[in-house]
Parts: sequence; structure tokens; C-alpha cells
Amino acid sequence: MKKLLFLFSILIVAALCARSVLAAGEVGISFDPTEQTIASGDTKTVAVTITNNQDKSDTFSVSIFPTNFKGMTTGFDTDRAFINSHSSKQIQISFSAAECVEEFSNLFAVSVQSLSNNAIKSSGSVKITTERTFQVCLSDVKFDKDFVQPGQTLTITIVITNPAESNSMPATLTTNVKSVAGDTLQTFTDRIETVQGRSTSQTSHQYAFSQFSTSGFYTFQVILKDDSGKTISEKSIRYRVGSVEKIVQTKDITYGFLSQKITIKVRNDGNGQADNVIVKESVPDFMKLFFFPKDSPSSEATSGSQTVYTWLIPTILPGEEKSLTYELAVWNAVLVIIAVILLVLIAFRYVFTIRISKSYRKFVTVAGAKEILVSLEVKNRTRHVLKDVIVRDYLPSSAHIIEKFDTMRPTIQKTLAGTELLWKFETLRPHEERVISYHIKPAMDIVGEIRLPKANVRYMDHNKEFRKSISKHLIVEI
Repeated sequence: MKKLLFLFSILIVAALCARSVLAAGEVGISFDPTEQTIASGDTKTVAVTITNNQDKSDTFSVSIFPTNFKGMTTGFDTDRAFINSHSSKQIQISFSAAECVEEFSNLFAVSVQSLSNNAIKSSGSVKITTERTFQVCLSDVKFDKDFVQPGQTLTITIVITNPAESNSMPATLTTNVKSVAGDTLQTFTDRIETVQGRSTSQTSHQYAFSQFSTSGFYTFQVILKDDSGKTISEKSIRYRVGSVEKIVQTKDITYGFLSQKITIKVRNDGNGQADNVIVKESVPDFMKLFFFPKDSPSSEATSGSQTVYTWLIPTILPGEEKSLTYELAVWNAVLVIIAVILLVLIAFRYVFTIRISKSYRKFVTVAGAKEILVSLEVKNRTRHVLKDVIVRDYLPSSAHIIEKFDTMRPTIQKTLAGTELLWKFETLRPHEERVISYHIKPAMDIVGEIRLPKANVRYMDHNKEFRKSISKHLIVEI
């Protein structure tokens, strides 16, 4: 059979050469080397030199026959060559032998032809001989499914081929299952005693993906070694595991003394990371006061007569469970009532006291001077007569008092920081209000503002205790 194929190749080459005899002087072709021996799984090249004997430049196409033969594949670095007149150019032909290539010796015919004149052509041949490095090889790795979902089982079948005539020697087959991250999950090891000549042997294994196997591409690495531990053949195939999204939510209620403890459990039963998981709980509006979350909700909204609380869980990993807890405690109403009473007492004490407020007004006198009228309003908001009422106000050094008063004249005292003004009242009846005022002017030409300090009022209440109230300070724009 081999002799017939070799003879057939010689006849094809001879025919191609015969067709190009007329144009042999126009273009020439040569090879270096003219013969190559290639081992299984290896690649070698042959340099093809094309010579343009014409008096003009030309472009030539290059082809080879056969392109594929018994596991041998061919290829050019370029299939076009532009060559100047009376010049040569070299291109490379690669011959690649598959791991399971058969042993043969064959002629490969290479032809060149002018693209401007089809009659100008030439051809030659290269003799290729193959030899096997090992008797057996990995010819195929097959799966029973195109892809799997988490929790499913995959069957992998490995085909070992012996292209030689004789039976093979013993070998060891190792199959590694690797995760998306590249970690080895499981290893299968098989002893192959022999594979008969010109035949194949199949080995199958099953791998079960867990419920939480990460989605993505896993790698099945298959290695065939001889008895000395030398690698005969190796293949790595990527295999896809699908993605499943499944969030399971449960609720547990524990009853205590006038209280309920609610625990919401959120579990990721999918095989991918769950992001931004939303959990919602509704309680009646009247129970808002008795709602005490251990984990603060992200938001709160009202829907009809219900208050809806929302929690946002940023991330839940596959197989992970996270808990949210809140309590509905009625006994806390006692604390709420006490707090309300205290607030009422504080508010009552704040409202029913004396108040002092401070204000100002800017104006220009008839004489053209700039003055500021400062008013102090003192009001007794209590239900009792207040005694020994003393009102104090202060001026900074940047302002001067004007000796004219529209209301009661104060006692004026100079200090290092400025001026102190003091008014005294014997009594202040319930809800009685006193307004006192005074005029000031800037101590110099100021552009900006003057800060007037806080005024205060000291008094004796009906329990004969001295108390004090303070106004706010004033910012006067100049």
C-alpha cells in the first residue's frame, strides 16, 4: 500500500513537471533541503527559492499538493512572492506532524505560477518521511455533555490510538480535574497495559460537580506517560460549568416576656456570589415604637398602615448564610412613657421661665451720624412673680455707648474688655414684658461687622432660688 502511494506521488510530480517544460526558462524553483524526516508532534520547514528569469518584475503564487496527508499538515509563511527581474526570493514551507501521525514516506509537489501569465510556471517536489516518537498517542478527549450545571455529573472519555503495526508497550494515563482558579480538584490514574496495532483504546471517568461549584471554565488535563515516566502525549481541555442563582429566605420567631425576637436567615444556594441582596419586613405603624433591630435597616418607608423596613446585604458567597435580627418588645413602652414624661417636664421648665432676646436696628441721625439701636426684650413666661431681676449687657471695645436712652437708663461701667450695662427691676409679674434699649456707634470707621456679646438676666424665682437666662449674640454688619 505504501509503495502504491509513493508511486502515485511520483506520477503527480512528473505530470506537473511536464506541464511546465515550456516555461522552464522563465521561472525556476529549488528546495533546501529536498528531503525531511519529521517526528510525530514535531514541525520542520523547507526553504523554497523562486528565481524570476524574465526581463521584468513579476508576482508568483505558490501552492503545494497534498496540503494534508495522514496527519501531516502544511503551510506557507506567504503564498505570494513579488520578484524583480533576474532575481530570486525565498519563502518557507512548514510541515507539521500530528501526535497520531502515521509513518509514511511521500512526495509533496510545490508549484509556482506567474499571476500575469498563467503559462509561466514551474514545480518541484519535497520528500517527507515521518517517524513516530512513541507508539501510542492521545487522539481524542470527549465529554458526554456540552456543559453542566452545579450538582451534575460529567463523563469524560479519553481515546488512545496506536498508529503502528505492533502492539504498544505499557503506559500510565493521568487525568487531572482543575478548578477555575487552577487548583487540582481530583486526579484519575489508569494503567494501560497495551493498545493493539492500528487500533484505539478508550478510558472513561465520571466527575461530580458539587452544588456550589464555581461557574466558569474548568480544565481537564490528560497526560500519557511511558513506564520510565516520560511524557508521551498531553492535552488540556477547558470545560464550562453554568451559573445558578438561588437565594433562600427563612424566618424564625422566638417568644419572650412581652416580646418577639425575629431572625431572618438568607442563604445562597447558587454557585455564584450574590451581590446587593434585598430583604424586606413589614410591621404595623403602631409597632414602630417597639421595633428594635439588631442589624439596622438600610431604609424605612410607609405603605398604607404598614412600615416597611429594607436591609441591603452587599455580598453572600455560595453556600453562605447570613442572619438579620430584630425585636418587637412591648415592655419598652414603659421606657418610652418615662422618656415622654421627662421630655414634658423639660419642655415645661423651658417654656415656663424668663426669656431675654436681643435685636438691633441701624439708622442715620438728622446730623448724619451712624447709630445702632440695640433692644433687649425681657418677658416673664412663668406663673409667678419674679424678684430682684437684673439685666446685664456688654459692649466690645469696638463700639461706644451714646448717652441718650429711649427707655430706662442703665448703670454704665467701663471694663478692660469694653462696657458693661446693668438694669435692675424689683419685680416682674407673670407674663409681664419689659423692653429696654440703648444707642451705640462704632468706635472708628469699620468695614465689616461688629460682634455684640450675649445679654443675660438673673432673677429669683418663687422658690427663692436664683436662676439665669441668656440671649443670643448679635452680628451687626457695618
